[in-house]
Amino acid sequence: ASWKTIAVGTTGAGAAGVFAIDITAPGPSMGASSVLWDITAADHRSEVVRNALGRTIGAGVIGSVRFDLDGAAATEPNGAWAYIVGNGYESRNDTAALLVFDALDGSLIRAIDTGVGAAGSRNGLGAVTPVYDGNRNIVAVYAGDKLGHLWKFDLGSARPSDWRVFNEQPSGVASPLFTASEGGMVRPIHQAPRVAPHPLGGLYVAFGTGKYFEIGDPANSDDQGIFVLRDQGQASPIPFTSVELVRTEEYTDGTSHFRRLHRPDLANFDWNDKGFWVRLRPLSVSSSKERVIGPLFLDGGMLAVSTFSPDGVAGPCAPAGRSHLYRIDLAGGFTRAAFGAEAAVTIARRFEPGTTGGFAPLYQPADAGATPAHSISIADLEKMLANPRYRVAGDGAPVPQGATGTCVHAGLRIDGSVARVETNCAGLMPLRSWRPMK
Repeated sequence: ASWKTIAVGTTGAGAAGVFAIDITAPGPSMGASSVLWDITAADHRSEVVRNALGRTIGAGVIGSVRFDLDGAAATEPNGAWAYIVGNGYESRNDTAALLVFDALDGSLIRAIDTGVGAAGSRNGLGAVTPVYDGNRNIVAVYAGDKLGHLWKFDLGSARPSDWRVFNEQPSGVASPLFTASEGGMVRPIHQAPRVAPHPLGGLYVAFGTGKYFEIGDPANSDDQGIFVLRDQGQASPIPFTSVELVRTEEYTDGTSHFRRLHRPDLANFDWNDKGFWVRLRPLSVSSSKERVIGPLFLDGGMLAVSTFSPDGVAGPCAPAGRSHLYRIDLAGGFTRAAFGAEAAVTIARRFEPGTTGGFAPLYQPADAGATPAHSISIADLEKMLANPRYRVAGDGAPVPQGATGTCVHAGLRIDGSVARVETNCAGLMPLRSWRPMK
């Protein structure tokens, strides 16, 4: 078979559907024959897909799985290209499920239904994050659902029939790795988790909670948070009580608004525990509508998360609201400063108007001038993208280009302008990679 470049998309909040297009030779010649497959919940040949596929707002991933494509023992496992996606929301089953399709013809390889959800408590799986083995096969997937469960799926076998929900409680009964909702607070997990090595073994699994796509969401004031778990491959779920709460305090410096970790909580924090979570509502506030609805980034060992709060929005189309950019030091264990010079105590900075998307890290900031958080021109943005702050020397070590200084996160404000928020540089080499597909 020849190599192909394909683009896979979903119909989002519209009618439930997933499709793939061959873009190996993009141009005017592309037409209906360029569509590799087009799946809808209304007419797919698999009843499983018809019942499980919902409105897939969350992004899926393309990669190789250890499925033994030709069935020959001598080549097992020889891998197959797959598109892996959460089933989305408002499916016929109303449950959260992971769907694995053949990336080239759209046939269903496997559906793993969690069984969690019902007509009176509608559920669905959001964006997914893969874990790879040494051969770059996807062997596990993390994803969260609308009811606040974080799931880990085991795709390590060469037989798709053996793929399953990894965690069990009790033994033999599929269970989420973690449940973020508690005490009447519903914490949906919409965006893809982020995964990184834990310095003491196992994996960090980081995610944010909240959503902003249904009627009633703007008025919701359930406490949302940024959760960072330590997954050591244990079969039993991580109890909510094992994940330490780290609260925040607000303070101002001139006209800028910041949030710092509550020092007593930080002093009691134990890296050997199951993880921690940062509540988005600060100590000085009794109620908050802040939530995580944009993508998360791992930047040189720093977890970067942007939040959004519709506070101050006069109408559904008003370009208002506020956001915070959080930078949490995972690789350094709360030792590297995100903003200012007080180690990792100050973790967030506010900006208005806010963003409903993500704030990507960039490495060659334009001159900040007198205002360190403001709109930025397209020319300056292109300059930052074209001039990375770090280059690789002959020994493979990251070497700063130019004077040492601050870095920046850039993103699109809700009013359509481009904004930047300056941060301290992590000082680690960012990784950028690509992989061809056959």
